[in-house]
Amino acid sequence: MPSGEEALVLWRDLGKVDNAELKKILDKQGIHPREKGFVLYVNGAHNLPNTVKEDGEEKTIKVRSVEADFNRLMFEEA
Repeated sequence: MPSGEEALVLWRDLGKVDNAELKKILDKQGIHPREKGFVLYVNGAHNLPNTVKEDGEEKTIKVRSVEADFNRLMFEEA
């Protein structure tokens, strides 16, 4: 990514891989969205956490919707 962060895109068949199965896949692969410097893009609705408490403060972590970012980047006016 331009920021220097690493990104991973998970594209799943929504008819076969629900949120529970997505969590199992991430755990099995050792992928932890809360790691710093790591952006995770997931298609479809998901229940992965987008915030975490650090030093008593709630901070946003980088789990993003493929569709939301795609639409924003493709169709926003410059």
